[in-house]
Amino acid sequence: MTVQDIDVMGKKNAITGNISLTPDQCDMLKRYAVNGIIANADNKRLKEKLASAEKTVSIWKQRYEAANDKYQELKKKAQPYLDALEIASEKVRAFIDAVLSRAREKQEHRQPARRRGQDMEI
Repeated sequence: MTVQDIDVMGKKNAITGNISLTPDQCDMLKRYAVNGIIANADNKRLKEKLASAEKTVSIWKQRYEAANDKYQELKKKAQPYLDALEIASEKVRAFIDAVLSRAREKQEHRQPARRRGQDMEI
């Protein structure tokens, strides 16, 4: 049924101004009214879910932008090493391995191995 069909539904009494409907017309209008109320409740619930989702999107967008900014800074710092690795990968890897192995050796010398029961009080 269309809106125009509903508008012309019923007969108006010229004396009292009351509108009379057939039982079928009345039942149909009741069904439409109930469906309209249900649809309004669904729309309200969906609008609340949409607002919540928009807030969540905003939070995740801010987190993404912050992480992306940090990534871009890190990439800018590491870019010379990445470029060198692309040009002379074997030499750069050997250099980095040598530097890291020296750093590990220094760290091992600073932390002498503990003997069993050394830190126990008597």
